[in-house]
Amino acid sequence: MSTPSHLAGDPPVKPPNPDEFERPLTPHVNAEEHDLYVDVDHTSQAYEIFCQKVTKGPQPLSNGVTVFVGGESGCGKTSTINRCVAFLNGHLLQTGMNCVIVDLRRPALPPLPGTGGGDEPETTEERQHEVFTYLVSKLSAQMKLPGADEDRLLGHAQRRKTGYAALSRHLTQANLAVLVILPESQANYDAPNYISYRAPNIAFFAEAAGEEMARQYTQWGSDDIISLSVGPLNPEDAWKYATKRINSGIGPYKGLTIDELDVQLMMEKIRAVQSIRILNRLMNHAAHNVLAVRGKHITYSHLSDHWLSNSTLDLGRGGMTQT
Repeated sequence: MSTPSHLAGDPPVKPPNPDEFERPLTPHVNAEEHDLYVDVDHTSQAYEIFCQKVTKGPQPLSNGVTVFVGGESGCGKTSTINRCVAFLNGHLLQTGMNCVIVDLRRPALPPLPGTGGGDEPETTEERQHEVFTYLVSKLSAQMKLPGADEDRLLGHAQRRKTGYAALSRHLTQANLAVLVILPESQANYDAPNYISYRAPNIAFFAEAAGEEMARQYTQWGSDDIISLSVGPLNPEDAWKYATKRINSGIGPYKGLTIDELDVQLMMEKIRAVQSIRILNRLMNHAAHNVLAVRGKHITYSHLSDHWLSNSTLDLGRGGMTQT
């Protein structure tokens, strides 16, 4: 005789997949993620600097703008760019200008025919030709371009400074702005070009590998070049982050708790938690493991156990300190 279903106990808990919550925040795509940012690793300071610069004039893109965000891997560059893009998009809409966000970070950008299938273009010419031709194709419908005008624009692919100027004129006529998020390779190798390509109604955003890489762009001395930096976490940053995510109740954090002492111990013992990416992974997986056994409290043991069982989390910043 089988046990009645109401006496068989609760069904097994299936916590949310932690991998779903490891990506950078994307408020330019999901507006509800606006409220998930935490004042850590200088990202809020960088965001405030950006907002001040693009709102000080009546039209933030009257001359175009190029934005670089520099910092070490995992320290919040991508999330910061996404936040800045979301703000500028909203600000432009308030001024009555329509806006198109074009994210060219891979795998979003399709390969340029003739450059080796899906491989990353190797030369400056290939990379920049790819971006320009993709932008023209992407924007032609929004600008309501006749085929002949689109062909003329594409004809500028080899002379991109005049090409972006021509694209800018069409954007202005259509009361349209384009916010272009460039692949990281474009910031590291082709930055001077995109500074020279700057034109009304066009904003370029790019990540730069290392703070020094971003700082060097200020040498051009233009108000239309915004150089921002993010950095490693401070010890107190981890507790700010943990508190914000626990209180948000999103994803794997719903109904869970964590103590500040456990977070402090994590920062002391796991040296690699200077990266918001590493902290995010540890917190997500620890929450997942607690929910899997119907627990309610995340401890240092949950964090360290996941660290020790998953060496791929270490991005070269050191493992655990010796006790």
